[in-house]
Amino acid sequence: MFKHLQRYTRPQHFADFATFDRNEYYVCFGQHRDSDTVTRSNHRVALASLGGASDTVFVVRDSHCLVGWVEAIYIHHTNTAACAIADRLLGKQESYPVLSEDDWSELQWTEAAEFWASLPVRDRVRICTNHGITPFAARRDELPKDPQGGLVDYLSDGV
Repeated sequence: MFKHLQRYTRPQHFADFATFDRNEYYVCFGQHRDSDTVTRSNHRVALASLGGASDTVFVVRDSHCLVGWVEAIYIHHTNTAACAIADRLLGKQESYPVLSEDDWSELQWTEAAEFWASLPVRDRVRICTNHGITPFAARRDELPKDPQGGLVDYLSDGV
């Protein structure tokens, strides 16, 4: 029925403790504890594009032995409008992996700023030196200006 959207299929060796029948749902835009910023941004954007959580669209979090947890957006098969939106978003990813440059950029910047503020000054000095930034910028909690670029990418990847 849809070109990109897939119905739920039970993974092998999966202990399912869900209180609903997953087979009635389409699943898309998963993420896990260690997902990169692109994946997490796409998850946020997709859920917002689908109108947020509702009776027929919701996020399910399952435990995972390797990455702690995995999440995915579930869409009930009767919500054809949401299924069509999800199918369109998945198709859009085939040509470019980022659903929203604005959301991704905001997420990267926020995470980089939070990570920077949490670092001790000695680590900030090392990072400044490696990125061609004056070490005096390490004394401030706000992100320094980065003339060469790359600092936000470096910090948002968790160093």
